[in-house]
Amino acid sequence: MPTVDGIASGIQTTELINSLVDASSGPLRAMQRQVGDLESKKYAVSTFKSRLQDVVSTIKDMDGTDELPEFNVTQSSDEFFSVSADSNANPGSYEIKVNTLAQADSWAADGVAEQNTSIITNGTYSITHAGTATDITIDGDNDSLEGLAGAINEIDGVTAYVLNTNADSNPYRLVVSSDETGEDNTLDLSALTDLTFSNMVTGRDAEIEVNGITVTSSDNSFQDSIPGVDITVNAAQESNADSIQVTVNRDADAIADKVQNFVDRYNNVVMTYNSNSKWDPENGIRGALMGDSTVRGIVEKMGVMVASEYDLGGDVTSLAQLGVATTRDGTLSFDASAFKDELGDSYQDVVNLLTDDDGPLGTVRDQLDDVYLDAHEGTLKSRTDSLEETIEGLEDSIMDFEDRMTAYAGRLRDQFTSMEVVLGDLFATQSYLTQLFSGNQS
Repeated sequence: MPTVDGIASGIQTTELINSLVDASSGPLRAMQRQVGDLESKKYAVSTFKSRLQDVVSTIKDMDGTDELPEFNVTQSSDEFFSVSADSNANPGSYEIKVNTLAQADSWAADGVAEQNTSIITNGTYSITHAGTATDITIDGDNDSLEGLAGAINEIDGVTAYVLNTNADSNPYRLVVSSDETGEDNTLDLSALTDLTFSNMVTGRDAEIEVNGITVTSSDNSFQDSIPGVDITVNAAQESNADSIQVTVNRDADAIADKVQNFVDRYNNVVMTYNSNSKWDPENGIRGALMGDSTVRGIVEKMGVMVASEYDLGGDVTSLAQLGVATTRDGTLSFDASAFKDELGDSYQDVVNLLTDDDGPLGTVRDQLDDVYLDAHEGTLKSRTDSLEETIEGLEDSIMDFEDRMTAYAGRLRDQFTSMEVVLGDLFATQSYLTQLFSGNQS
């Protein structure tokens, strides 16, 4: 039936229908507001979860005694070598001098006129590299200088090539080198009697002196000479040159920065919860996490874990002894100066408290990882799933309600249209009768 909007009655039926539908849509608006609140809560839970993951990552950056200890290294000159220290280093001062750099053994044969003509007697030849002999076979296909280079290149750890010296006579020379430095990686090419070789670079170890003690390495890196200290040499010093002083110290600032980073990430968790659990009665603003027992329980549990004491066999048993204190709003404060003092007095106890799996940070990490953040059965995963399920249910109800309102509006329009048609007929009849009676009276 076509829509007739007040053509007979003069009533704005479309506006009236919209008003009636709007008056009946109170439950719809309530469900839409509820979905909005749940979406805000879901977003707040997701943000809270992300803050917890930041805490876990920060703690893992300090996991184990291999991660936390930090050292700074100073040296009176960096011209001849570089030094770095890992967590196994011990504070101390060292006098280091570089005597020689490591070299790779390299040989060159006397020049020949052509690189691709047959000059090598066919047969099997034994090439020795690093004490291991390897046989190569020379036949009619590879008995040239170039072919011999290709055969030698099949030996692991050895490189051979033909060098064009551009000399007026016999410009092509076979060069054979070890890929690795050190006196244990030398070459023996004596089996190649068709060529005369000269040792161009003698394979040798790098040599340094540490506090007057000679130390060698097959390459230019010394990783075990001083525990926890890596030395990479890049130039040799003159024989009469002075040693270079290297000092390794614990980097208390770097360790304190790691603790500060944990405190900052922890505080982000607490502040995220606090800002989303406020109630502003004057403006009617309710925090998205207000009344959420799951999130509140996690914050409270974290507070207990960081404030508890942990007996790890040392004198340092709590974060409070390290300058970490809980404030009135649940966040942490950190006194870096107090921490450094305790670090200086009880270094190993401090490291154990911060890195042991049974310490406060290890306990927080395991609780967050295993209970709250587990991707399959974690508490926050269950909480998010519950919110999503509720949202989906409400969205289905909203769609059903909107369908009912659409049908309701259709029925009203049909009824008003029918009324307009009936009124139109009545007005037409009235006009006819009026004209008829007026004619009879005349």
